[in-house]
Amino acid sequence: IGATVAHWRQIAAEEGDRLNERRRLQHARRSEREMGIRVGQPLPHQGACKHFMKSYRWLRFPCCGRAFPCDDCHDEQSDHPYEWANRMLCGYCSFEQLAAKDRCGNCGKGTTRARTAFWEGGEGCRNRAAMSRNDTHKYSGLGKCVSKKAVAKSSK
Repeated sequence: IGATVAHWRQIAAEEGDRLNERRRLQHARRSEREMGIRVGQPLPHQGACKHFMKSYRWLRFPCCGRAFPCDDCHDEQSDHPYEWANRMLCGYCSFEQLAAKDRCGNCGKGTTRARTAFWEGGEGCRNRAAMSRNDTHKYSGLGKCVSKKAVAKSSK
């Protein structure tokens, strides 16, 4: 009888944790509705914050069930450290979905700033026309001379 009772107590504890997590999430969503956050309407500042001005989403943290623009905002406004967020709210339409880097599944807008045509951490282009004139790489190699022998060899 002792092992069976312990087993059922463990199941009851797991179900209680699940119910508490659900209540916490419902309370967080209720407080967000009171703040004026509704699906179809943009978030305040379209989801941007003072730490990440080009991020157009809020992250829902599973530790408290509340949504914040970033982990720094969570730590500033909460009394506990954050856990890794797994859901997000689009900054343009407030639609909640699984966290993603690319686009919102509801409105299709990007949740982070679009890439520029110049340089993005080694993945960008090195188009000399798009480069700044102060960039030393723009003019490197322009004074090189190519011999007639090399030109003839490359044309073959």
